[in-house]
Amino acid sequence: MFYLDGQGLLTSVPLRIAGSSFSAGNPVRLLTTKYCPGFTGLGIDLRGYDVSQDGQRFLMIKDAPVEQSPSSPPASIVLVLNWFEELKARLPVK
Repeated sequence: MFYLDGQGLLTSVPLRIAGSSFSAGNPVRLLTTKYCPGFTGLGIDLRGYDVSQDGQRFLMIKDAPVEQSPSSPPASIVLVLNWFEELKARLPVK
């Protein structure tokens, strides 16, 4: 199980489920950098990260530094719409 702890740090707890038996191991901090916890303008908390199926990679929103140097590029994001339609157009039809 993965979660952001009280300090906003990504933490993991191993879970064991065998039949009707459940046990949780000790929490382990995975990262020492704070990341955006996620939220909406409506005050609803959302998870600000996602975990790959194998649990080895994370997609997270990193908080911007308070002061960026003038040489730092501005933060940006690339959003690709309708990518599945383009993929279908490029794949051969069977």
